[in-house]
Amino acid sequence: MEFGTRKAIVGVGSALVDILLKESDAFVEEAGAEKGGMILVDAGKITSVLTNSLEKPAVVPGGSACNTIVGIGRLGGKAKFIGKRGEDDLGELFERGLRASNVEPSLLTSPSPTGRVLSIVTPDAQRSMFTFLGASSEATPDEVLPEDFANAAVVHIEGYLLFNRELILAALKAAKKAGAR
Repeated sequence: MEFGTRKAIVGVGSALVDILLKESDAFVEEAGAEKGGMILVDAGKITSVLTNSLEKPAVVPGGSACNTIVGIGRLGGKAKFIGKRGEDDLGELFERGLRASNVEPSLLTSPSPTGRVLSIVTPDAQRSMFTFLGASSEATPDEVLPEDFANAAVVHIEGYLLFNRELILAALKAAKKAGAR
């Protein structure tokens, strides 16, 4: 995707695949989830919970900044997402999903699995989440590429990256150098 003369909104965040599952309150309790909350888990826990459900989940690109950037892309805005995904099927699904939403992906890759969030949605619309960060948590400041911000008007950095202060500072420095806000 070429930006041309239009400026882009660039999102920096965790490349996570959202796995959305509609289930009952009893299922949430049996799974050991915190209703309306989030628990960090390993990938095996998510697989285990999914095997106990008869429902078919929706699987889409996710993550805080990604969701914002996908919305911009779908509305016709120039949008780019920067993050780190695994070299696996979920990582490929994530990247294809961005492209399908008119978002230019700038994704680092890792041999670690792609991060994912199992979001169990109950009839009262509460989301109870199991989160495996996977490759998304491995991005480092030296991997931030200044050219990713070359045509950025605005940069959106998700709050979940606050655990990686140096990564945020590297992204802000590169964005400022490129003239973004």
